[in-house]
Amino acid sequence: MWTQQGTKDPDPKAELQAEAEGVAKAAAEGPAPVDPDLAWYMGAFEERALDDITALDSFMDEIEAEGAANG
Repeated sequence: MWTQQGTKDPDPKAELQAEAEGVAKAAAEGPAPVDPDLAWYMGAFEERALDDITALDSFMDEIEAEGAANG
């Protein structure tokens, strides 16, 4: 993509990839600090949240179990 000044905009993915490669090289020698956004790009965080339906099902199961116990 080009800017109004006629210069080419930097590609954000290319920049992230270059930074990720630099971190990988640094980490080969030992622990390396990583920006959280870059760590996310590199796949460091695993999503563990429940989707809406699963959360509601889980909540309803708990209510049903309490009702059965109180009988």
